Amino acid sequence: MEKGQENPPQDQALAHRVRWADLDSVFEHMGDNTSVGEASNGIHLINDREHVAVRQDHEVRIPNEYLQESYVGQRDSDLRKAREMLLQAKQERPSYKPDILLGLATTFLGWFLGGLSSSVTLASLPGILMLCVAPCGAVGLFVAFIFIRKEEKQGKSDLAERVLEHLADPDDKETKTDEH
Repeated sequence: MEKGQENPPQDQALAHRVRWADLDSVFEHMGDNTSVGEASNGIHLINDREHVAVRQDHEVRIPNEYLQESYVGQRDSDLRKAREMLLQAKQERPSYKPDILLGLATTFLGWFLGGLSSSVTLASLPGILMLCVAPCGAVGLFVAFIFIRKEEKQGKSDLAERVLEHLADPDDKETKTDEH
């Protein structure tokens, strides 16, 4: 390979990074059998009398949290069970019952407040509905909303607990009693 030769290097991935002008320092040392050293941009050029090799080094920085980690053994069956539970929970359709109950409770509350601000008498049918039925309906629907929301939250908490039973705790260095 001579200094004036215009053939591109064999490795096409490095072809766009290395310009032929950067190889001038290699061609000056073609007779040497040693590494030429760093030419430019962290590119190392090496001459072994037959081929010109190009090596580019990159600094890799590993976050401190990865340096301080240790590996924890986990059974495939435990991971599979936990994954199946999570996928099943993901596929469940959301329940709109609590939202509907809260909407109806606020509607009944608005109906009651509208009856208070108007001149509706308690002896009439609108008065009975607005001043007697509406507050009872608002309270009943709001209580039902609270209980359904609490039940949904408890179900999510139970699912998380069941999944955590199948996963290893990286902070707990002792082995489980149910290892078999």
